[in-house]
Amino acid sequence: MPFFTRSKRRFVAIGAVIAAVTSGAAHAENLTISAMNPAKNSAAASVSSVMVERFDGPDGTELSFAIEKALRSAKIDGRPYFQMTADSSWSEAVISGTARVSVDEFDQYQARTKCVELDANDQCIKSKEIKILCTNKVMSLTSAIRLTTTDDGSIIYSSNKGDQKEIIFCPDVKATLTTESQIQSMIDDAARSVRRDLAPRQYDYKVALQERRKGLPSQYSKAFKAAVKLSRSNQTASCAAFNDLYVAAPEARSVIYNAAICAERAGDFDRAIELFTKGIGRYSLSNSPTESRDRVLRVRKNYLAAIEQINVR
Repeated sequence: MPFFTRSKRRFVAIGAVIAAVTSGAAHAENLTISAMNPAKNSAAASVSSVMVERFDGPDGTELSFAIEKALRSAKIDGRPYFQMTADSSWSEAVISGTARVSVDEFDQYQARTKCVELDANDQCIKSKEIKILCTNKVMSLTSAIRLTTTDDGSIIYSSNKGDQKEIIFCPDVKATLTTESQIQSMIDDAARSVRRDLAPRQYDYKVALQERRKGLPSQYSKAFKAAVKLSRSNQTASCAAFNDLYVAAPEARSVIYNAAICAERAGDFDRAIELFTKGIGRYSLSNSPTESRDRVLRVRKNYLAAIEQINVR
């Protein structure tokens, strides 16, 4: 689904699709759909250029680096969303803040079963419960983050990012996590949260095609099956075939459902909602038309909100 330009759709004749499926690569029979979520803070999303200052606090530098990296990764249609600068005089806004990670240790006893008697074949015939001493490390991140304008210093965005993780170290269990890795995980999570607050996010999701042919006129059965298989190699052509099938068999429930997914993929939310609504009550599926319609309603709402944020800049 393009966001700044919309390409023309190409239609493929039903008969041509049947011959095309023989060369497809093996993938799941689903369609990949592009969508967007808006930034949580619309005022921050309207900023074009940003400088990230080095944060205060013992762990401020690490968090500021992580936030800068996260904001640099914010892209829409492959283009950076923010212009990241190293000079506040060239920036519309500056991110500043502070961060601290504390680590606390506690003794913790855990129960274990210990064999105290073996038989002649070294099989345990008697055991007892014992307690072993472990160490519970609790790591906590506290931070305060602000985005302020460079012209008058007004606050555009303010947030406190906190997190807590723990690791239990026992002498009889090999540790798979380290204190350092958990601390870095909390810092990275906080940075990603800031990125979601400040910029829209473009992402893909998959929706499974309906492959049942019940109720489809028999003369279209092969074309339907071919259109499903074509989704493995050429989803645009697959959707063109389903749209042609919908013209030919507009009351076939699986054709309605797949044409609706294709409309969703093309960004034609109104048509997708109309088709999913048409399919409600015709059959019961694990991914029912009702759930799919409600999904498209959410996707449309988020998409329009994101586009509005982008157009303000």
